[in-house]
Amino acid sequence: MSKFKQLYNSGNLYFSKAEYKNSVKSFQEALHIKPKKISVKIRLAEAYLYNNQFVKSINLCNSCLNYKHLEIQDFIKILFIQGDAYEKSNMNEEAIINFNSLLHMFPQDISVLNILGTIYSKMGNNEKALEAYQYALKCDSYHITTIRNLAFFYTKMGMFDKAINFHKRLLKHNIEDKDLWNSLGLVYIEYFKYDDAMSVFNRALELDPNFKEVCYNIGSLYIEKEDYNNSIIFLKKALEIDSTYIEALRNLAHSYYKNNEFDSSIRVYRKLLEFKPNNSDLWGELALSYFMKKDHDNALEACGKSLEIESNNQNIKKLQEMIRKAKN
Repeated sequence: MSKFKQLYNSGNLYFSKAEYKNSVKSFQEALHIKPKKISVKIRLAEAYLYNNQFVKSINLCNSCLNYKHLEIQDFIKILFIQGDAYEKSNMNEEAIINFNSLLHMFPQDISVLNILGTIYSKMGNNEKALEAYQYALKCDSYHITTIRNLAFFYTKMGMFDKAINFHKRLLKHNIEDKDLWNSLGLVYIEYFKYDDAMSVFNRALELDPNFKEVCYNIGSLYIEKEDYNNSIIFLKKALEIDSTYIEALRNLAHSYYKNNEFDSSIRVYRKLLEFKPNNSDLWGELALSYFMKKDHDNALEACGKSLEIESNNQNIKKLQEMIRKAKN
């Protein structure tokens, strides 16, 4: 086997194993042997893309597009690779040009329509995004990616009835998808349907008892219900899975505070401040916990720390004055 063929095959093998850095190196060496080989250039552009070398991918694609006698399948592949590289570089207008060129050739290409919908949504052009998604759904009403994109699009737009409907359509095909159950629960919360949210969160937890985000979401939902005993149980479970889960730490500290367990709230706020020592509000919440257990000195010290970070925090200044009066 020739050296060129060995390098080209190695590049493909590394790519299939998601070893993109090695894939790039192999294709580069193969291209050095045959610098005009279009198939190698295309594969190298794709390897650059997956190795997050977007500018190199874009430039190499431009070089490929200058070839006079491109095969149509190569032209399509280049437009896809370059469009992806543009999108990942936040060069959205350029990406749209590429994908619209593809759509002109293949007006009912569902993958292209979904990509365009995603780019338009990211740009805030919701009308064009919805147009692309709806046309994709018209082309194939059972296309899972389209249904998923519409479910999340309607959630983002606050159109919760439609978001729930599309989540349910997805779940008919993906009944074991814990992330979908969790996502549906979050939509129900936005719609203030807390009982429905609790039901689907529990379904997600049945599928994966160590799903930390669901444990956190259930704990947070119990806070909304002012059931702090249960919120503490689930937030602690989330932290057993990931002890650095910042949002869970904060909600746990809050739950202990609301449950009048001030020693515990102080302990958790102290832990949280190890991760976020420059958060003025956290020092203020710690001060409140100390104040509630009548530990005025530590409360004032925490207020002082808060004001060192944000000297004009009026809420902390009021709390500081209230603690001083209580102390005296």
